[in-house]
Amino acid sequence: NSKEQDEDGIGEGLDQRSIKFNVAWNLWREVAECGVFLIPYMLGDSARSIPVSAVIGTAVGVASGFGTHWASNNLNDKFWLAFFLCNLTGWMS
Repeated sequence: NSKEQDEDGIGEGLDQRSIKFNVAWNLWREVAECGVFLIPYMLGDSARSIPVSAVIGTAVGVASGFGTHWASNNLNDKFWLAFFLCNLTGWMS
């Protein structure tokens, strides 16, 4: 258990269980948010524009995922790794 307790006895830091919960919760939240925004459009007449944006969004997500994976495995200099990941995150935002 990697949580350290402060002087009040409150656990600080992240352990494996809390990381798994945070990742699962954020994935669920993002999927639910997409559903809340997209389902009304899918039920209406403007559903034609959704498949194009979904394909483009998927392509950008996969490309950025491969870029992140490539950079973390191939860039040995941590400065250029941090620069690449910050640049990628900036473009994605």
